[in-house]
Amino acid sequence: ARITGRLQHPGIVPVYGLVHDSFGRPCYAMRFVEGESLADVLAHGRPSVALSVRWIVQALEGLQAAHESHVLHRDLKPGNLFIRTRDNSCVLIDFGFCKGDSLDSHYTTTEGVFVGTPHYASPEQTARKKTLTPASDVYAMGVILYECLTGVRLFGHLSTREILLGRRREAPPSLLGCGYIPGSERLEKTITRALAEDPEDRFHSAAE
Repeated sequence: ARITGRLQHPGIVPVYGLVHDSFGRPCYAMRFVEGESLADVLAHGRPSVALSVRWIVQALEGLQAAHESHVLHRDLKPGNLFIRTRDNSCVLIDFGFCKGDSLDSHYTTTEGVFVGTPHYASPEQTARKKTLTPASDVYAMGVILYECLTGVRLFGHLSTREILLGRRREAPPSLLGCGYIPGSERLEKTITRALAEDPEDRFHSAAE
């Protein structure tokens, strides 16, 4: 709560503090936002290409603000992108696994410990590497964009165990084989770069 409390951006749902529920479990007190998660939206079908791109761009704007405050999300997935009813915009929620470091552009975690959601986590996360960068969050956004455009969860045929063992080596299936997607060639280049195995080959920031 101390880390997320400093994040002030229209694309991030603010956290007011850490409280305990009726069972004594810790949880965040957050601003109430009416709407549904992107996961709920995808459960009913693919959004349009224009809407998918708009939501991802909005999420990236919030993510850039977090990175500029030296905060990594580390658990980006459709369930943590929220679509507001009032303006149909996308905001980021649930920074429960976030990591902050005000002194360095790299962020460390406990080596050998995995945090995140395997199918959306970057290769360096699933390899439990100690140092992560904003490119780790960029990878997850590439996975989410692919799912929005195709309606298919990338590497969904692999089990969680297989993901964590590093068996995610093949390139994502081409957008060209998923039916007509306007701008698919440009979008495919964007997704391919975002999903590069080496973080240095990805977009280095959410703004980029």
